[in-house]
Amino acid sequence: MRIGFVRLRVEWGHLALVAGIAAFCGWYWFDARSASSNVQNLLLIQPAAILALALCAAIAYGAVTVQRDGPSAAPPESAAKAAPAARKREWRGVLVAGLLGVHVVAIIPAGFDVATFAFLAAAMYVLGERRPVFLLGYSAVLAAALSYGFKVMLSVPVPTLLF
Repeated sequence: MRIGFVRLRVEWGHLALVAGIAAFCGWYWFDARSASSNVQNLLLIQPAAILALALCAAIAYGAVTVQRDGPSAAPPESAAKAAPAARKREWRGVLVAGLLGVHVVAIIPAGFDVATFAFLAAAMYVLGERRPVFLLGYSAVLAAALSYGFKVMLSVPVPTLLF
């Protein structure tokens, strides 16, 4: 669609898929709330549904791009420069999926807390995070919070090494 010097591009396939996922998440959330508003029932469902809906909104926002044509338009980036970076990014998903498999296998021998810490740190490193304080600090805090949440708040028996 063109409006003056502005051209809107909409990725209709992505938008339709995200709308379907958002509709399912909303339905599941409201169905769970109508079944029981007990905290134990909604402790994982409600935050996950809210997060999923927020991510769907962010992806829907990204599916619509605005291009400015005319005198102030910037020249397009060369495809030759973007190709090597795109090839590198293609393998990140495969590596993180492999790390997730290693995480699942490592939960029993290493404990949920240690395996989660190692998975988070390795996945963030693969995805481009290089600050050691952030890698170690964020991984430690999130692994401790998840371990605490599973053991205390949900009363789920989880094998842990430290907590």
